[in-house]
Amino acid sequence: MNYDYSGYDFYNSVDKISFMNENSTDFRAIFKAVSRFEYNYGKDLSDFSIEEIGGFMKAYEPSTPGAAATVRNCLKNYINYIHAKQGKNKEENPLNKLKEIFNTERNWSDQFVAESQILISHNKLIEIENKLENKQDAIIFRLLFEGIQIAEMVHLTKESISGNTINIENNRLVQVSDRCIEIINEALIEEEYKPLEKSLGSSKGIWGYLKENKEYLIRKTDRVSTENERTSYMFIRSRITDSLIRLKIKGMTSKNIMHSGMIYKSLPLFRDVNKPRLTQNEYSDLAKKFGYYTIGALPYIVNIENAKKLYGNELNIDSKEILRNSVKTGNDDTEKEMFPWWKFKEENGEYGELIVKNYLLNKYGKKNVRKMVDSAGFDFEVKTENIKNCIEVKTIGKYSIYIYYYK
Repeated sequence: MNYDYSGYDFYNSVDKISFMNENSTDFRAIFKAVSRFEYNYGKDLSDFSIEEIGGFMKAYEPSTPGAAATVRNCLKNYINYIHAKQGKNKEENPLNKLKEIFNTERNWSDQFVAESQILISHNKLIEIENKLENKQDAIIFRLLFEGIQIAEMVHLTKESISGNTINIENNRLVQVSDRCIEIINEALIEEEYKPLEKSLGSSKGIWGYLKENKEYLIRKTDRVSTENERTSYMFIRSRITDSLIRLKIKGMTSKNIMHSGMIYKSLPLFRDVNKPRLTQNEYSDLAKKFGYYTIGALPYIVNIENAKKLYGNELNIDSKEILRNSVKTGNDDTEKEMFPWWKFKEENGEYGELIVKNYLLNKYGKKNVRKMVDSAGFDFEVKTENIKNCIEVKTIGKYSIYIYYYK
């Protein structure tokens, strides 16, 4: 299967498109991200050292070990592909030596997984925006939260904005909030840029003056000696890093901010107790809104558990209502009677099982419910009228769970 890659400015596009077409795999997101490093280094990924590849992996911030492994394998296979065309040996690919150095390939890629998902609510975002002295910094956080990636911000101009619609390269249209437009307008007319520390600026506490050319939304200061008025991916990343240092926030990344925005965008869907998780189409729409090519790890991040952590009071979701209104049917030879509940455990760890446990404790009492650990695979045992019943939380499909009742 050949994908349409027109309009994508990959570094060494011909080879990358050829690689994807020959493997019938869409790696646009990875190649678009690594291209920024290739342009910066002035060479193709196939010529990267292990340190340079590691630098990219760290910046890419894969959200799970599985995502890290996908990126690692994509890079490794692409380098092998190019080296084969060049008549080089596989030993010349640094990613083919990972087992020798790190024992397993996964030991190497796992080190780049984001340590934790630091998610923020919309109110916390507003608090961050209000604390940042420079609107040029605040708008970066707001744009990430509303679905615009760093690489896309580089190209944003006054002409990109029409009402509440931002037109990004490749004609991707993103609807943004009134607050976002307000901050954009303030950022466009901002003239002074305040420093990270007052001692770094003048006696007036000014680090520099923003470039007079107000064509681009995010601008450099006059202290940056370059004729190119447009910023870069690395420049905006440094602005985020400096802002987080200023706010004394540790561990937050651009992806965390975007994931937080995805959860906020999904709140109307989570408020519907008849739909305790997003559908495949809804995840696809959400990915598209935020410029992602595939769903990837979104179900592990954009889920009811994280929504409740950030917006519990606003959601007002009753666990028993979720269970009661989520009826599924299933086929299983050992099924005797099925509780009319299900919960997606893959996305939320033990959260679905915890809801079931709490429901059983409320219904039957603590002395009649115990968690089982045995070879039969049952999760709970419930004693009712001197008869013991077993309950299994059984995974069916990728993201859903059926809860079976055995007599």
